[in-house]
Parts: sequence; structure tokens; C-alpha cells
Amino acid sequence: MFKFVNNRIFELSSNYIDLGNKNIFCNQFLKIAIYFKNFKFNKYFFLDFTIQIYLIFFSIVLLPLAIILYFFNFKIYKISNHSFGDYLLEMFIVKKKFNKYKILVPTNSNYKFKQYEKIFFKEVKFIKNLFFSHILNAISVWNFTTINIFNNRDQIIEPKHYIYNSNWNKNFLNLREYYIFKYTKNKKIKIKISKIKNLKKIIPNSNKKIAIINPRMVNDRKNKLRNSNLKSYLKTINFLKKKKYNLFLFSDNLKLERFCNNNGIKFFDINNPINKTIQIFIFKVCDIYIGSYSGMGHFTDLFKTKSIYVDEVFYNSFIFNKNSYVLPKKIWFNNKILKYKNILSNNLDNIFVDKDIKSKKIKLINVSENELFKVTKKILSRKEKTIKVNKRFKLPIMINYLPTTYYKLNSKLFY
Repeated sequence: MFKFVNNRIFELSSNYIDLGNKNIFCNQFLKIAIYFKNFKFNKYFFLDFTIQIYLIFFSIVLLPLAIILYFFNFKIYKISNHSFGDYLLEMFIVKKKFNKYKILVPTNSNYKFKQYEKIFFKEVKFIKNLFFSHILNAISVWNFTTINIFNNRDQIIEPKHYIYNSNWNKNFLNLREYYIFKYTKNKKIKIKISKIKNLKKIIPNSNKKIAIINPRMVNDRKNKLRNSNLKSYLKTINFLKKKKYNLFLFSDNLKLERFCNNNGIKFFDINNPINKTIQIFIFKVCDIYIGSYSGMGHFTDLFKTKSIYVDEVFYNSFIFNKNSYVLPKKIWFNNKILKYKNILSNNLDNIFVDKDIKSKKIKLINVSENELFKVTKKILSRKEKTIKVNKRFKLPIMINYLPTTYYKLNSKLFY
């Protein structure tokens, strides 16, 4: 219970309030008024309201400290503690755009990116002490103490709310993803990794090219939606082995460890802090990434790695790595595989959690073994191109990064 309340305080201290179809940037006093007007009374309402009062009270008490931090050029930034992709991309923008400030980042009980912060964002001070973290949460209620990476816009539409905004592709200036793309476009992150011990054991032949294989196999609320079928990778793995690639996979999933042992892939348990440093080094030098765009797939955004994103379901989500190809899952609905235009007309282009599969009565079909193999082979021959399915939308969305090979294999789905 304590952990839940602690994390909820962290979430509600943000200056953004989620109204169901957009996030509004406002101060804590206005947030309370909005709470009374828009939110239903339930067990969470009273907890949230109590937390809001708590934050306002301590923000007033701590105003002198907030002013001192401001004049000493400190700024507070609140990150997502549960999304690795959001963490990487948001902190990348903070580091690039706000480097004139001394940045403080309070963290909550969900924070688990300590090893990555030391390598990528060592200029930023992450506050892990519970007492000081709560002080910064209260101080961050004052807008002048915080960083807003969205160019100070007061209305931001989150991807999960695109479905409620019919003109989201035209009014893209309010899209959260647009600002992420704007500041990560054509920018690589520069890092120095200390010398890794026993590197020759990790990469026995440095002349070989490197491929990272990352089929998503996670047991959480989005596993059915995003997970892959391991069999789909076998033909591609054998092809890469014949091409003398070093193959790597990073995970904490024992099922994937057995899969690696059976198929000649070097497996690294990501729970080991040393392996996280190795992971970043391998991503930095790898020649091709094949796997999920979720989680560690966002390293490819920072390094602009040539990538094949497999089994994607967010057809209209943004791509932050333009050096990539997308292989989407197919959607089975009303006893047939839907064409892309029917996916749009049935509002099935924005499914985010497993309950969406049940509520919308759909079935997802993974990328086939043959599809992945043919696309990989063509990409490595440097003859593969992408094709735009939704030509009306100018910004980079997944459906406009289909490999031509995949498109030809499924052309009836995209006209």
C-alpha cells in the first residue's frame, strides 16, 4: 500500500492532468478544480484529492527553497519510471535541449534504470532518496521550477488518445510523439563506455558483423498484444549464422535463454548490471537489430541502428529511427484479415493493452517465418526499400516504413 501511495504521489505531482483525450498543462490549484468537474467519485478520487492537497500545502511551505533552486539554475524533470522507451527518449531530449541547467530528477519506487543513467545521462542528478524525492515532487508543483520538453504547449495528445481526436494527423503540433521525433531526428547520442573486461570472449572474432535478436517474450498486461512467436525467427537466425554474424540476445526470460542455447545465440541475463554495460556496447556497434520496438528496442533510436521491427501492432505510432523497417502483425476481425483502410475505419489502429483484444473481438497474427527471412535477406543485400501506405501523413509513422518485400507478399491488405 505504501509503495502504491508513494508512486501515486509521484504521478500526481506532474503539472499535466489527463482528461481522457488530451493532457492539459496547469498548476496544482487548477488541477483540483478540474478533478471536481471531470472525475467520478470513487475510492481513487478521494486518495488523489488528498494527495493534491498534500502537494499544494508542501509546495507553499517549500516556496523559499523553490526560489533558491531557481536562482541557482536548477530545474526539475519528472520521467516515466515504468517505460524504458519513454525514459531513454525523454532524458535524451532533456540532456540535449536543457544542458544549460543543473537537472534534478526525482524517482519513485518503480525506478529501475540506475545502470543506464550512469552511462547515458551522468550529467543529470537522479534523486533516489525517498525524503528528498518527495521534497522535489512538492517543489515541482511550481511551473517555474520544472522542465517542459513539449515546447511549453499546454495541451498534449498522448498516443493512446489519438482515437478520440479525428484530426490528429493534421493537428500534429499537439502530438506528444511529434515533439519526441522533432528533437531526436537525425541526432545520435554520444557516449563513452569504459573498457569492458574479457571483450574477446564476448566477441571472439571482431571481424564478424553483429546482429541483435530480440523477440519480445514478456509476461505482463501487454504480452499477447506485443509478444512474438519464436519460431518466426528460426530461418532468419540460421541465415545470419551462415553469413558468419555474431548473434546476441539480452533478456531475463529463461525461455529465451533456452532458445538461445538451442540456436547458437549468446544470451546475457539483463538482471546482471555488468551485462547492461555489455548490452549498450553491443547496441552501439551492431550492424542490424531484429526484434521488438518495445523496451530495449529504443536503443536503436539513440544509435540510429539499421533495424527490423517485428510484430508491431501500433500501425500509426511514430518511428524515431528512420534507418528501420516495420513488419506489422495482421488483424483478424469478423472472420477475415483486415485491410489497412478497414483497420482505420474500425478504430483498430490504436490497441494498447490485452483487454483491447477481447473487447474489440480481434485476433492478432504474427509475422511469419518466411516473411521475416525474405525481408532480412533483401535488407542485407542492400536492395530493400520502404513504401508509404498512408501517403497523406507526412511525419514518420510505422505503416510508412513497410519493406517493399513485405508489402508485395501482402499487397491485398494495403491498397
